[in-house]
Amino acid sequence: MTSGVVRLYARGMGYSSHAVVSRGFSVELERRGLLAGVFPLESLNFDEETRFPGAGARIGLLTGPLGMLEHLRLNTLHERRIAMVAPNSSKVPGELLQKLHQVTTEILVPSAWAKQMMAPHYDKPITVVPHGLDFAYAVDATLAIERQGDYANGERRVLHFSTSAFERKGTVALLRVWQRLVEQRLIDTALARLLCVLDGGARRSLIAQWSGDLPSGVFIVERLDASHKKMAHMLQAAHVVCQPSRGEAFGMIPMQALACGVPVVATIESGHSEHLVGQTGPVPGLWPVVCHEDAPIDDGPGAMAPSYTDEALFEALSAAVVGPSWQEKNQQALANASAYAEQWDWQRVLAPWLGTLARKDQES
Repeated sequence: MTSGVVRLYARGMGYSSHAVVSRGFSVELERRGLLAGVFPLESLNFDEETRFPGAGARIGLLTGPLGMLEHLRLNTLHERRIAMVAPNSSKVPGELLQKLHQVTTEILVPSAWAKQMMAPHYDKPITVVPHGLDFAYAVDATLAIERQGDYANGERRVLHFSTSAFERKGTVALLRVWQRLVEQRLIDTALARLLCVLDGGARRSLIAQWSGDLPSGVFIVERLDASHKKMAHMLQAAHVVCQPSRGEAFGMIPMQALACGVPVVATIESGHSEHLVGQTGPVPGLWPVVCHEDAPIDDGPGAMAPSYTDEALFEALSAAVVGPSWQEKNQQALANASAYAEQWDWQRVLAPWLGTLARKDQES
């Protein structure tokens, strides 16, 4: 049995993306006997005598913020220094690239698209290791029945999330399309709701970009640090989860929704392509937003990402909330949810890479 080969530099508190990914790695490393220790990144105001195990481990792995890369080589003996990197466009800040080259011996990325974005900038090994799902993301039969009944009664609940102040999540485009649905009287805003769950930066950016009142039926709420259980419940209260992102290193929200049996409107380019496209095309329960060639995006000077038109988003969203296809897509999502969740379980997605670590440790 191998043991103690990886020290994990992680955020373990809360349910931010960093914390969720860190917890997925931590559980599987420990389950396989590969975890030498965890260096917690929540607070660095440690007493001088504070010591965390694993400083002498052969591998240091950072799944927390890249601004904390330096800890991989601070008072450590790691032969391999690895960071999980999640680009959202073709642009990678120069200072970050410099630090990655100085500190890391290799990097992980969560999707083949992310590897494509990093490859021109980083000449050391890049390995695709996707993100996974917590077991809490599963169909709740009672909520599914309630959701179907509400839809039959004319209710339409659309749920959207953003933690970005930039355009990559498509929030402003989504509001333009929703406004068009309202103006053309294709939805009844007494029964239709678009709930945008935004963190502070995303909310301030939307307010700055959107002139006038929000379209009827749109509600903005602050992002909550919800547990997986609460998040799964929230997703299953929606009829549709809409994530029209132009740039995602992976994009966990649509994956979590589909594991709960909730149909999704989303782009199938960038990191979404890792888990929203199967061998025969888009996964069951999905209305894909058709994208076109890469175009400039506000992720930095020269940044490029897949593009789409408002018309493409309108076509997908109107099919979900106006057209007759919701019942079919909802049933597809429910029927496929269990197999989909199993496919993206943390244990399964991390098995290939962790297996490689274990074999190399046995050979050393």
